[in-house]
Amino acid sequence: MIEILTSTGYNIVEASWHSAAFFTKFYLITVLIRSIDSIELESVEKLLLDESRIVLGFLLAIGISTLAIGVELRPMFPVISEGIALVYLAYLFWRF
Repeated sequence: MIEILTSTGYNIVEASWHSAAFFTKFYLITVLIRSIDSIELESVEKLLLDESRIVLGFLLAIGISTLAIGVELRPMFPVISEGIALVYLAYLFWRF
């Protein structure tokens, strides 16, 4: 029973990580485009922090969905995409 739970949890985390690596760069580009009027660091930071719960829920939901369907999201440049996702998630961890 514990093996099933741990393997399922691991698969969910792995699928969510792949979805984060795939979608985070697009999300950050849209944040920069939306805050183009005032490129102040405070406004971009406020926007990132205000939407963080929604974005993290979306990434988790996409990860669970892709795991349930059996589709695997892989970015074209995995090292760059995973680096961007790691920096974004580390920033959120640091701020909260």
